Amino acid sequence: MARRVMVTRPEPGASATAARLREMGLEAVVLPLTRIEPLAGTVKNAASFDGVVLTSANAVRMASPDLLVVMRELPCHAVGPATGEAARLAGLKVVLESRGDAASLSEDIISRLPRGSRLLYPCGRVRSLSLEDALGDAGIDVTPLEVYDAVAVGYPSSAIREAVADRPFDLALIHSRRGGELLAGIMSRPELGDLFAGTMILSISAKAAAQLANRHVEVAAEPSEPALLALVKAKV
Repeated sequence: MARRVMVTRPEPGASATAARLREMGLEAVVLPLTRIEPLAGTVKNAASFDGVVLTSANAVRMASPDLLVVMRELPCHAVGPATGEAARLAGLKVVLESRGDAASLSEDIISRLPRGSRLLYPCGRVRSLSLEDALGDAGIDVTPLEVYDAVAVGYPSSAIREAVADRPFDLALIHSRRGGELLAGIMSRPELGDLFAGTMILSISAKAAAQLANRHVEVAAEPSEPALLALVKAKV
């Protein structure tokens, strides 16, 4: 019987991840713990900025048409290849694809841009402030513009049991800190204890799994989807 993997990231990424898992011969159960919804963030023109910085493909997907017009006028600094690809598909001029995490992106930007540079940062409502803090300390002005929110999807315990036919999860994948926090809440429900008693958590980063420290957690070699899937392959 194929090993069962819980996919917790929001759509459309959840279905893409599930398809890759099924290609490995695994049973993927898609239970997104968040839903990405747009916010009304926008700016009038690009003249106030020297570039745009992206830490998530969701910032591109959720940007309004008017905001995309502005973003296309600016050189784009992307956190990693997946975000860079989403930006290019939307017509942005990608000049940097970093290594998949905010620390690397900050270092790369600081090495390329002078003090006093001004960056537009379309982002999520819930986010780490590490990028803004690091660039601010280096004298690079960052203007955050909240364009999406990751809204928690509530699953009654009965719905989770029905979705998995009472068969436990062998693995659960975590793609974000928000997802890790929500999964920790679900796994702590006494009535679901048998479903997660032997579940191994595979996380895209140590920060993402911070709320699951009491569980069996393995972390990908780098914060990217390919690295996380490579970890899955190594564990099955």
